[in-house]
Amino acid sequence: MTSDTLPPRGRAGFTLIEVLVAMVILAVGLLALEALGIGAARMVNRARLQSSWAAVATDTLERTLSRLRQGQALKGKTAHAVAGDSVYLRVDTTEIGDSGMNRYDVKVTVVPKTRKLISKSDSLRVVGSVLAP
Repeated sequence: MTSDTLPPRGRAGFTLIEVLVAMVILAVGLLALEALGIGAARMVNRARLQSSWAAVATDTLERTLSRLRQGQALKGKTAHAVAGDSVYLRVDTTEIGDSGMNRYDVKVTVVPKTRKLISKSDSLRVVGSVLAP
């Protein structure tokens, strides 16, 4: 008489519950990786925008300083402008009189128009000074 012996139940393989638990753990891990990817993409977009704003602010500052050196810029004034569709520019020129020569401090502030990823608290400021006649 031959008897077919079955292996003990614990060694037969994975149960359905173990497979489901493993799938849930894998799904949570994959969702976490996806969230990291989305966060990284947002940060790259934000950095790209801030880099372009820094370029606009620096260009505006340099042009204003050049005009002041040539005596063509508005002295002691504030100017507002819209640079493209994403930011407002504010240029503050302050005159500081020093022994015969006038020193001008120029402050360019870039304030983004509010969007989902960027808020007004993300404004950027560049500052420069020049001696002008």
